[in-house]
Amino acid sequence: MKVGFWPLLSLMALAVVALAACARGNPPEGVGTNPGGAAPTSTAESGPGTPPAPGPGSSPASGPGTPDSHCPSETPLDPGAGAKDAAVAAAEAAVRQRYPPHIDIGGFRVTDAYPADPSSGYGSIAYGLCGATVGQRTWVVELSFPRMAPSVDLSAGQLFLSRFPDGWKVWFQYH
Repeated sequence: MKVGFWPLLSLMALAVVALAACARGNPPEGVGTNPGGAAPTSTAESGPGTPPAPGPGSSPASGPGTPDSHCPSETPLDPGAGAKDAAVAAAEAAVRQRYPPHIDIGGFRVTDAYPADPSSGYGSIAYGLCGATVGQRTWVVELSFPRMAPSVDLSAGQLFLSRFPDGWKVWFQYH
């Protein structure tokens, strides 16, 4: 079947719009704004209403929650001793609530857990979304959903967690 250039281009544009609409879906529960945080670097996350990147020497400040932000609504506490074990336990406890029914979470496992790093891994997302203070106090827990293989997107998950006064919480889910 031969498809012309303009119909193919229109179809691709429609697909991009649909993906952007999915990416801008409802933010996770308990997520607010961070008015001083850096603007996201992903085109799927940027757009009208996105706060500008902070100037030199500025740092993020916590603020009231708004539905357009993926940052925690309060400034996380320092992770403290035992952060890895606490982050993993909180991530494991949150999987059933965080992932929709079409993701078969049976047999899931934690494949990695590490403090967010601005220059490597998924941790750079925390810094890009919410700035250095939140980034430095965030742990990333990577998950595997073997029953969703061979789909790379559906068989892997990344949860971003921080410690708050009432315990460890997932504040962002990348996949």
